Amino acid sequence: MTGIASTTSVLVAALATSAIAQDLAPITRVASPLRSIGQDVDGIRQLAIDPDLLGDAAHALNHEGVFELVGFPLPGGISVDLTLEPISAFDLNTRIEVETVRGTE
Repeated sequence: MTGIASTTSVLVAALATSAIAQDLAPITRVASPLRSIGQDVDGIRQLAIDPDLLGDAAHALNHEGVFELVGFPLPGGISVDLTLEPISAFDLNTRIEVETVRGTE
């Protein structure tokens, strides 16, 4: 039993170390290609796409896997940083939710 317990402890320690290393890995930060072009009207923000920044975001999407989109504009004059991860819509366990003003559908 001692051999099994010590092997389990080593495995748990290795998995924990791996998870910590992944959390500490630097994430590529890319400026959002969306830019606010006017005042909010009825809670809707008008946006334009910056083609140069769109190219940077496309490169990150295709080469980095996980990356952070910095300065994504929202109504009310605020912006957020979004961490984006690739998903496969056709995997068996994929769950896609659509959010509307009424909530998740």
